[in-house]
Amino acid sequence: ARLPATGSLPYDAIMTRKLFLIVTLHSVIFWFQVACLGYLLYAGLSRSFSLWLVIPASSILLNGLLLLLNRGRCPFTALAEKEGAGKGPVTDLFLPGWAARNVFRVGIVLFPAEIALLALRYFTGL
Repeated sequence: ARLPATGSLPYDAIMTRKLFLIVTLHSVIFWFQVACLGYLLYAGLSRSFSLWLVIPASSILLNGLLLLLNRGRCPFTALAEKEGAGKGPVTDLFLPGWAARNVFRVGIVLFPAEIALLALRYFTGL
């Protein structure tokens, strides 16, 4: 049986074990990406330049490439829907619907702004 489409999984929904694993793995990756964006912002604001910047920047770029190759849709969403999750943007995250709907909009603005901040701070010393 399919779960109701609400933009994100309702907390009281009964999930299969496989769906729960998909949702959990996707959530771990999502929060890692959030941490990467947070670290890039911290590095730009604090002028902390090191090789450690390669990890979050390449992680965000890889995620963006995967989304681009999948026509803007996260591959985990398709897997979650196959296992019974509702349809909609980022249905496989343990997030409120309003947050799930705006995840990509925030990331699309934040990542280039952080890269610009890092470049500005690195090349101008500001």
